Amino acid sequence: MVKGKNVADILVSWQDEENPVLIFLEVKYHKKIHGRTGFGNHKGEGYQVEYLRNKMPYLEKHLRWVIGDEASDSALILTNEEVRKYPAGGIIREGKQNNFHSGFFKKEKLNAVPMADLPRKLAEILQQMVKTL
Repeated sequence: MVKGKNVADILVSWQDEENPVLIFLEVKYHKKIHGRTGFGNHKGEGYQVEYLRNKMPYLEKHLRWVIGDEASDSALILTNEEVRKYPAGGIIREGKQNNFHSGFFKKEKLNAVPMADLPRKLAEILQQMVKTL
């Protein structure tokens, strides 16, 4: 159960009578001037922290992170499992902002999608997710 009111930045719904599907997208954008990309709130709380810590089965399967990078003009599309590799200092629950490592994009550059191709690639991934359910 997620305690916060919000569950994700974008909700995608497939209206299939026999198998309706909701897919959640978390969207972040890394600007060079900010140094790191944060998630949750400044106190280490929030729904993003909750579902990364609690590994809720539906969100493990139906949530993707779309993280854009200003410096490379590209984005990553990642699962919760992949995102859990990159919090600086682990996922902190109380009293401190959670951030992703600043070198995160360099480590994942082979998986990066140019921003111009992002809508097409995201549509492909979402369609594949629906097909495998």
